[in-house]
Amino acid sequence: MFVVLLIVLHPTQELEPPANPARFTRNIFDAMISFRDHIRNESHVFPMAFANEEMRDWDNKDLECFAADLIAPWYFNFYVSWQTCEEKLHVTYEEMKTDKISYFSKILKYADLDANKEAVEDLLARSRNESTRKNAAVSGRGSQICDEAKQKILGYASYYPDVDFSPIGL
Repeated sequence: MFVVLLIVLHPTQELEPPANPARFTRNIFDAMISFRDHIRNESHVFPMAFANEEMRDWDNKDLECFAADLIAPWYFNFYVSWQTCEEKLHVTYEEMKTDKISYFSKILKYADLDANKEAVEDLLARSRNESTRKNAAVSGRGSQICDEAKQKILGYASYYPDVDFSPIGL
């Protein structure tokens, strides 16, 4: 489940992170493998980088390096820019996989919405009946990423020596 917030600004306005955001993260190496598989198995269209149909036939290394070169910078920009928010809720993909009830209750409570267990269970039960798309939905697949892509990702992190990247697997 992803929540997308679309903000329309006048060209002279600057975009700033919300005052108290909820931030959802995933291990960056797992995310790059998911993007690789998404290009190959789902769609080559997404907003972070342009991919064409022919890329579906690329080998894993080339797709992983593509993701590291063009998608990982977007991920880093997102992650680092929200470090400045004093009040924020940080939730992870791994938390969601471990305990969905607690995970969604925490988000709802943070947003001052009804977070009782029954309401969350009802929401989850209703969502099970809806068609969703997902890749393998398995944590730890990032260990498969090629060394070249891994080094590129580690290089991006080196630009921010004061940022704690442990929540995204670095």
